[in-house]
Amino acid sequence: MKKILCLVDFSEVANVAIEYAANIAKNSDAELVLLHVMGAPTYAEAVSATINGTETLQSKVTGNDVKLGATCNVVRDEFNIRCHPFVKSDALFIKRGIEEEIEAGNYDLIVMGSDGAETLKQLFFGTHSNRLIKKTSVPLLIIPVGYKYKKPTKIVYATDYEPEDAIALRTAISFTNSFEPTITLIHVTDKSKSESAIVLNSLKNLLEAEMQKPKIIFEQIIDKDIVSGINSFMVKDDQDMLVLLSKNYTLPEKLFYDNLIKEVNNIATYPLLVIHAPIQKEHIRFISRNGVF
Repeated sequence: MKKILCLVDFSEVANVAIEYAANIAKNSDAELVLLHVMGAPTYAEAVSATINGTETLQSKVTGNDVKLGATCNVVRDEFNIRCHPFVKSDALFIKRGIEEEIEAGNYDLIVMGSDGAETLKQLFFGTHSNRLIKKTSVPLLIIPVGYKYKKPTKIVYATDYEPEDAIALRTAISFTNSFEPTITLIHVTDKSKSESAIVLNSLKNLLEAEMQKPKIIFEQIIDKDIVSGINSFMVKDDQDMLVLLSKNYTLPEKLFYDNLIKEVNNIATYPLLVIHAPIQKEHIRFISRNGVF
């Protein structure tokens, strides 16, 4: 990993994301770019600034340049990494500005903070970043507000026995390999099924042989409630990161997912890493033919 992008809006949520991104950059010897995007002022805002002498766009840009530069200086001093500030002020819309920088910047990872269900709702389905999650193939790491950084040595990957599992796992490991993490694959279903155990064991053998990663653990989780099954497993041993695969989905899955993501995020106290499958249309797949994941 060579280059990480962290989205910054000068909030407490963003500060949590910056700390996590800086730690990943330090352990990966990667460059960190802090991005703050400013949307163009509306006609009413421009007229008001002219008439009332309020702060102009240029003065806001200058102020944010100084603020973001100061943040980068602190990050450089504390983590001894390469950190570069970038205030983008020529975007018609904030979401478009983020997309443009991601496309142009050749980033390996995007990091952003989340303050709950509304942030993720906007990220995946709302007006602010809906296009971002659909267009970019760059992995996205979401850090919950208030999260206290710790090394990601215990990572959970929720699997639905997809062909892309090995690709997603390799990507997750590439970000965290310097921490020598233990990887746990879980499959959540509402009842024990012998065929699921057989498939899980086959996947175990395949991944261990292909990835040559000895610290892979495989578990089938029996729980009728999806959110409870995922979250209980994450918190019982204080797991450090949840990894989900993003790929195509049907309309029924989308309707179910819209509800589920809010429920998961409302109780999640751990980072969420979204790995995109190498296909054109993507989603976070929660529903399985034989259960979930």
